[in-house]
Amino acid sequence: MNFDIPPCELSRLEEISELFSSCLLTPTKRERLAILLESENYIKKLLELFHMCEDLENIEGLHHLYEIFKNIILLNKNSLFEIMFADDVIMDVIGVLEYDPAQPKPNRHRDYLRTEARFKEVIPIQNEDLLQKIHQTYRVQFIQDVILPTPSVFEENMLSTLTSFVFFNKVEIVSMIQVLWVSHLEYASVHTGSPVYSTTVWINGIYINQWQPFLFLRLYICPLWIVGGSLVDSNPWFL
Repeated sequence: MNFDIPPCELSRLEEISELFSSCLLTPTKRERLAILLESENYIKKLLELFHMCEDLENIEGLHHLYEIFKNIILLNKNSLFEIMFADDVIMDVIGVLEYDPAQPKPNRHRDYLRTEARFKEVIPIQNEDLLQKIHQTYRVQFIQDVILPTPSVFEENMLSTLTSFVFFNKVEIVSMIQVLWVSHLEYASVHTGSPVYSTTVWINGIYINQWQPFLFLRLYICPLWIVGGSLVDSNPWFL
């Protein structure tokens, strides 16, 4: 089914919100909407409107944007998540989701993430890609577990890709850490003259031998679950 998205303008936000809501009910419309959002760079245009609405204190527009972005999430498309959760965009998406019309006043999720959620490193992380992936995963899980309202049975089925996005991010983080673990062992082996299988690595005052990769993982993954405090399970998710 062919249709077009209205121009991304403040005066059309209500129309855009109604269109997006109606598209969720039909698989063909969902697919068409996802394609249009990707091809027309529409999400970033919507975020530009978000900044305008905040500057103008346009609460009605902000409420429409909340519904629009909630429905984009419910499209359940990994390609759209890649756009929305990019490092230069995700905090704006979180900002949009602060303006839930069901709440008497906006939430302060951005303030919490910027000032209260403390990133703690037991071992300094030098790999920028790993660091960025940890930050992204925490923020996306914050959106899933804290910001989004409890989904209905209908909506829960629409969030399966979001759950998978978080899961595969965690798998990628563990894979990246395993590579770091091997490189630490190889470095120590070269500098000590001992074979890798008998090497003990000294990291920030802690001895870790080749039989303790999970201790190494715990030390590196520590930032992911300490930052959230009570918001995530007290046990690291990879154990």
